[in-house]
Amino acid sequence: MFPKSKIDESCNIKNLLDPDRQSIASENRGYMKMLLQYHKLFCAEEMAYRGHDEADQSLDVGKRREFINLTLRTNPKFRSPHAKIKQQFKVYDYTSMRSCNELIGAMADEIRNHIK
Repeated sequence: MFPKSKIDESCNIKNLLDPDRQSIASENRGYMKMLLQYHKLFCAEEMAYRGHDEADQSLDVGKRREFINLTLRTNPKFRSPHAKIKQQFKVYDYTSMRSCNELIGAMADEIRNHIK
């Protein structure tokens, strides 16, 4: 058998086909970490997530949407990956209520596993 050698990331076929892959993945990880921190804050403070009507033209979109909109206006580290994801996927930016529920479920699973 061949001797095991140290893996050289520059020779990885994914990196050769898409040289920007690592920087994009790192940026996306940062975006998701920020979203998880926001969800963690809302859950820990037992803050209501949803508004009466979450449509863009609504007067009461809810604290979660207001907080994300504020963050988009004030934080370029959040705005840049959000815009790229929104451009790439058109409608999916990980800020929908469905995404929120999935992230909260994932956090709950991690807490249960930690308790076990």
